Amino acid sequence: MTFMKKLTKILMTVTLSVFILTSCNNSGSNKTTNQGLELEKKELDLKQKELELKEKQLAFGSAQNANEKKTTVSTPKQTTSQQQNTHSSSSSQVGLPVSISPLTKQNFDRTNPDEADEYFMDCIREGNLKNAMTCFDQEAVYMDKDGNTIRGLDNIEKVMANLCNMKPDIKIYKHKNIPVGNDLIYRLDKWTMTATDPQGNPIKMQGASAHIMRKNADGVWLWLVDNPFAALFFAD
Repeated sequence: MTFMKKLTKILMTVTLSVFILTSCNNSGSNKTTNQGLELEKKELDLKQKELELKEKQLAFGSAQNANEKKTTVSTPKQTTSQQQNTHSSSSSQVGLPVSISPLTKQNFDRTNPDEADEYFMDCIREGNLKNAMTCFDQEAVYMDKDGNTIRGLDNIEKVMANLCNMKPDIKIYKHKNIPVGNDLIYRLDKWTMTATDPQGNPIKMQGASAHIMRKNADGVWLWLVDNPFAALFFAD
């Protein structure tokens, strides 16, 4: 009986030890698991903070770019009229100031005889009488289609007024310049013209011109003799 009691006591002691060891092992495993979860949570929190920081940086960069666009000031381009005025303010022909009004569409170097001619044509096409008259020398002579000689800028202006009112489309398709000394050019050209008269009738013409151009003190080429109907002289 004593032996059985001792055996029973030993078995109970072993059982209790096993239970205690098992409990300790379970407790250690749970503790390890909890530590792992806490570590993963910390890593997730850190990643979340990194994402929030990147979002703030992107938002700040976008706002900065928007502000830079708002504060960017572009330099306005110089208009054609301003360019024309700048180019022509210092140019004048003998006895007649060159005053450029803002109707022409592009710049012309009137110290070049070809561009001086094209500038005159552009003024006629635009109906810009004021600018067209700056293309004539003070001693200019104009020849009309009947062969009449028109002298004096006031008289020539009357002829140009009728032409400018129609705003004809005049094109030069062939020309030749023959220099005479340093300040004269004998110029020949062929042209076409389409327009509508005051009564609404269409006009279509072509012809040849014979001009004499003279260079003024500022180097600008002007009409000294303007004969746009030279071809009619040889028609008979």
